Amino acid sequence: FDPIWARPEPSGRRAPHSRADIAEAAIAVADAEGIDAVSMRRVARELGLGTMSLYHYVRGKDELIDLMSDAILGGQLVDNAELRKGWRPALRAIAVATRRNFERHPWILGALQPRPRAVPGPNSLRHFDQSVGAVADLDVDVKTKMEIVTLIDDYVFGFSLRAYLAGLEQRVEQEEPGWVQAVFDYMAVELE
Repeated sequence: FDPIWARPEPSGRRAPHSRADIAEAAIAVADAEGIDAVSMRRVARELGLGTMSLYHYVRGKDELIDLMSDAILGGQLVDNAELRKGWRPALRAIAVATRRNFERHPWILGALQPRPRAVPGPNSLRHFDQSVGAVADLDVDVKTKMEIVTLIDDYVFGFSLRAYLAGLEQRVEQEEPGWVQAVFDYMAVELE
């Protein structure tokens, strides 16, 4: 197993695009039409490639999602000046950037699924590095620092996921009026 990040970027005549181009095209499709519209065939078409040509860059949709999510994570990196303002302002800046990033690309919350062989990409590692760097000077042990970073990340991710799911529920209610009330009625009976 060699993760996409460990393999050299394809280049030369057979590779007229970069992985960044692929991620950008796939993100544009997902932003416009949702993650379900993203396929190898669709992204290849957006880039003017044959579907099989896309496999020169990525081995399948899992790697395509990896490219997309890492590109999106680049949007939540903060300026180094923010990190020098102290641990609280730094973590706040990271949290705000993360939340805004999820607001720009809410579908990513539904696309991110834990996979046993998922490997963090460069932007994911930079985000982690910034988060750990924000608490580096705190006078607490490493375990506590990691718990603080995890707490903030989990809170922002959970808040963003809840907002994403609320949006999905609103869409379902518009398509099937009464659905939400039916769920509440069911829950009331079960709770009784």
